[in-house]
Amino acid sequence: MIKNFTRIILLKLIMYVKTILLLLLFTIQVWAVELQRNYFVHGDTIRLSTVIPNIPSKKDILLFTLSEKEHIFRIKASDLIKILQNNGFKEYTSPYSYIQFNKISPIDTSKIESFIKDHYRSKYQNIEIKKITVFPRYYMDAMPKHYTIKIRSREHLSDEGIVSITTDENKKIFFNYEIKASIQVYLLKNSLERNGELSVTNTLKHSIILDKFRAMPVQTIENGTLELKHTMKKGELLTLRDVESLALIRRNSSVNVTLQNDSIVISFSARALQDGRKGDIIFVENEKGKKIKVVVVGKNKAKVK
Repeated sequence: MIKNFTRIILLKLIMYVKTILLLLLFTIQVWAVELQRNYFVHGDTIRLSTVIPNIPSKKDILLFTLSEKEHIFRIKASDLIKILQNNGFKEYTSPYSYIQFNKISPIDTSKIESFIKDHYRSKYQNIEIKKITVFPRYYMDAMPKHYTIKIRSREHLSDEGIVSITTDENKKIFFNYEIKASIQVYLLKNSLERNGELSVTNTLKHSIILDKFRAMPVQTIENGTLELKHTMKKGELLTLRDVESLALIRRNSSVNVTLQNDSIVISFSARALQDGRKGDIIFVENEKGKKIKVVVVGKNKAKVK
């Protein structure tokens, strides 16, 4: 009896400790503030207010100074976090190894920003762009009068990237950029097997912050158009790598085949020897065992090639 009572007390104590630890972990996560990868300064001094906006002037100490020839200052994130902690700001963390401070060049980058904005809008149907920051790889006093802009083909898969401009003298100048935006994506409501048909009922439209994607997220889900290339789990984000056109004919299924010769149309049933999507050329087998080449035209429908 005493042993059972003691065991119950110990179990309750363990559960209590676990609850406290979870609450502490949650509190730390709530109050943690992530450092940015890039910060920007107008002059040669980097102060605490560069990292922590609206800091009282009495606490706004000088952190670093750029020399006349310097326009970039890089520091290990762990070292910057220690400096912040020593000054009473213990909530800062960083997903990056290094933090970079950039001296702002007195140049007009609005044309490049518009180009980037148009590029992302052409890729995402429902994108809400909040801010675009563009800065040159090196300090520039002025922009060239005439230039063309180019962006790499997969840059839209990330919230940061590189653009280049080419001058009339064929000189290339590279710029880094960061974009803050939200986009609409689709998640699976439940796990789905390979070849599973996607629909508006088994997917969920969701708004997320643009980050980094391995492939372009699916933009539209319509019933009877897409299926999975492989098994996926509940909550996973759907990308173009994960989906393909819905197969209208399945291997071993019965297919209604039509053969048109001038004004005569002949229809017969056959067995599909492979999967087929609209426009695919596949082989079917008639009741006599003869293989026939056909074109997929609809759901379990084909015509002789």
